Amino acid sequence: MKRQLDIYLLDELQLIKLAKRTKDILLLKKLSKSVYPNVRKCVAKNISTTKHIVNSLVFDKTLNVSYWALKNKKCEIKNSSISSTHPCVICEVDEEEYSKVCGSCQKIKVYNN
Repeated sequence: MKRQLDIYLLDELQLIKLAKRTKDILLLKKLSKSVYPNVRKCVAKNISTTKHIVNSLVFDKTLNVSYWALKNKKCEIKNSSISSTHPCVICEVDEEEYSKVCGSCQKIKVYNN
């Protein structure tokens, strides 16, 4: 019998890695409801994520999740009101590395000045 993965025992980085790599649709659906915005962002960027999940993430409360869901090729919702020039929203730094680089990001320092 296959053992069920308990995602509630994983930390944010483990969930990010899982959201980036999994092809399991049921797992992607669970991860799309994560408390961590970067996990939801990874789900929005994952090529295995279904159009239903991607479309729901367009309405995420966190702008960078919505932004990346709209950029997903499976997205059927064309909501032009979601755009941003904020460096944190359009950031392309790998989510596994963000905690190491965000504090020293030059783009955000320029943006805030």
